[in-house]
Amino acid sequence: MLFSIPFLQLLLLSSFGAAVEKRTVYGTYGSSVFLNPEYQGNLSKSEVLWSFTDSSNKSVIILDHFPGKPTEQPSEHFKSRLQFYDSNGSLWINNLASEDQGYFTFRVNGQERRRIYLILIVKLSKISIQNNSSSSGSTVQLTCEVSGDAHSYQWLKDAEEISQACQLINGNRSLIISSALKNDSGTYTCKATNPFSSIQTSYNLTIYVKLLKISIQSNSSSSGSTIQLTCEVSGNALSYQWLKDGKEIPQYYQLKNGNRSLIISSASKSDSGTYTCKATNSVSSVQTNYNLTINGYLWEDSIITIVSVTGLLSSLVLVVGFLIVGCSARKLKQVSQRLVIYNALPLIATFIALIFWIAFKGAAFISLLALSIVLFWLLCVIAPIVTPKLGISFNWSIQEKKSFDTSTFIWSIPIALLVSSVIVFSVLRELCHCRNEDASNDVISLGQRVCFQAV
Repeated sequence: MLFSIPFLQLLLLSSFGAAVEKRTVYGTYGSSVFLNPEYQGNLSKSEVLWSFTDSSNKSVIILDHFPGKPTEQPSEHFKSRLQFYDSNGSLWINNLASEDQGYFTFRVNGQERRRIYLILIVKLSKISIQNNSSSSGSTVQLTCEVSGDAHSYQWLKDAEEISQACQLINGNRSLIISSALKNDSGTYTCKATNPFSSIQTSYNLTIYVKLLKISIQSNSSSSGSTIQLTCEVSGNALSYQWLKDGKEIPQYYQLKNGNRSLIISSASKSDSGTYTCKATNSVSSVQTNYNLTINGYLWEDSIITIVSVTGLLSSLVLVVGFLIVGCSARKLKQVSQRLVIYNALPLIATFIALIFWIAFKGAAFISLLALSIVLFWLLCVIAPIVTPKLGISFNWSIQEKKSFDTSTFIWSIPIALLVSSVIVFSVLRELCHCRNEDASNDVISLGQRVCFQAV
């Protein structure tokens, strides 16, 4: 057997044989590789020898096969990892390790027939594209970062070949765009390849130019409507920020279109104010203000106004009716009693309106004072009628012991009218002014907004 012949002698013998064919195969760590010498001769009576030469040119025989005898695997490093096919001399190597990279030589009867170079590589896995800049006029460098052994790189822009104006460096791993313009924006794809795998990723490059003009557009300013404020910018903004009266917007406002649009649902006068939109990108920042004024009344304001005005008109009608009846009727006391009873109704209505006002707007000094005055005069109006029925004497004497009942009834009506007028005008004044004051007291209660403001 040639196993006993020194390896140097094998090399000398091979120099007298036919020309050696060489080729390269690739394998991955931990996998298997098939070495096919592609020998066309008959091996049934020939000795087959496989040897391995590592990166330091150290050679060892890893397999020796002779027909009719056991196949030997003298190398401890390859033992039990080799599978030999005697029909064509092929060799299968399992569990590849880094030490397996090198030259595998196939010999028949001591003559070298094939030399195979095994290169071990790592399969490609993670891939990403890194960018150093996105400003107009700058030099943009896109670099393909790959986990594994990439043998080649290919770049595409919007699924097409890149422009010749772009430069490729570092073995096509990096793409250079000099003096980048807005039309250089697009989707760049890097494809990395090796003999065992291929992987690719895309990167959306946006070249930002300096922001110039900015404005805010509004679709409505009516109370109860849905108002949309839209920030219009000349240039490609990267982000938008909204403020109201120099502060953060309330949480119940909605932002859409990448924060470009601000939505105010069921707008009320408390939503009036100065809105600021700030647009930003990597090279500039601009902002503008918009004064939003909400027109109209909310339903609670309408209820308070209607009830209060109704109370005022009712009191006015009763006073006129009292004067007419008082001048013509003989039974002034009986008539005045009925009219005073009727006059109590608008006071009650005004009292209820103030309760609504306090419930929706919160308790304040003036609103509580007005409520106390109305309650006081309401008691003054109904007390002379209610107390006699309760068995309480209510008879004051003024000027020759005349009964006080009729005069009390007579003067209670204009006094009630005066109080009602003051309250109604106060309500109207507050409706026109108070809801435009500081809106920082806005809260959300039971899923709806309630404005707590000082009257």
